[in-house]
Amino acid sequence: MLYEIRRYVCTSGKRAAVLMRFDEVVLPLFERHGVDIDRFWIDRDDADVFVYVCAWQDQAQMDATWAAFQADPEWVEAKATSEANEGQTVDRIERSFATAWR
Repeated sequence: MLYEIRRYVCTSGKRAAVLMRFDEVVLPLFERHGVDIDRFWIDRDDADVFVYVCAWQDQAQMDATWAAFQADPEWVEAKATSEANEGQTVDRIERSFATAWR
């Protein structure tokens, strides 16, 4: 099992817009594409940061699923619409990977 830790650094003051987009668009698309989310967190020291963890069978599954998600016309349109209305909402996405030790 491969775990992907994704840390979103939202543009200052845009976390609510990002989370709304997640609730309304991203999470249903994740479900459709088979993205297994372990859990979500808001960084207690920086309210503009949220983190979530994806569980993957392996690198190949992760790569194929992200490619399909990013090419999904519903995602492409939702992202473009959101950014047209809100401007840039995410400054950067930081990714790290882990495998189980025990």
